[in-house]
This record gives sequence, C-alpha cells and structure tokens, in this order.
Amino acid sequence: MSLASWASLSPTLGKQFSLLINMSVMLSLVFYLLCALSLCRAARDQGTARGRIATLAVGVAGAGFTLWVMATADPSLRLPTVVAVGVSLGLWGVGRWRPNSVIDSRS
Repeated sequence: MSLASWASLSPTLGKQFSLLINMSVMLSLVFYLLCALSLCRAARDQGTARGRIATLAVGVAGAGFTLWVMATADPSLRLPTVVAVGVSLGLWGVGRWRPNSVIDSRS
C-alpha cells in the first residue's frame, strides 16, 4: 500500500486531480448561479409585494455571491469553465431541437 501511495505522489497527477476538483466546484457554482437567477424570475409569482421583494433579494444576493466567488477564483479556471458550460449548453440545445416534430393526431 505504501508503494501505491508513493507512486501517486506525481506532481502531474496532483495537478490533474486539483484541476478536476476545481472544475467541478466551478461547474457547481454555475448551476448555483442558474438557480439564483431562476429564483429572481420566480419572484414575479409571489402573492404579496413583501414576498416578491424577499424572493428577489435572496436571488440577487445568491447570484452576486456566486459571481464574486467565480471572479476571485483562479484565473486559469475561467476558460475551461466557459468551454465546459458552452459545450453543455450546446448539447442541451441540440437535444431540444427537433426539426421534424410530429404532432400526434390521436389526442
């Protein structure tokens, strides 16, 4: 077991795991930002003015905090994060695009 521990002390392996961990945190922050922004949008559906203001305030605070954390993160993570989010959104858009959608006439 100690031989396996010494073998895994490679600086490149450590950098790879560090990059993977940091990227997963950044992607989690992207999803947190999307959730905070959807909370801002959901504020319109609140029944009272107080509820709308409170929901909007929490959403704006969450989005602001997330953007602050992302802005103060390691600058080398920004490009991989943008690429990963762009590819993910692109694949999501392709998956939702249906050029020949068939309308079921039985309904």
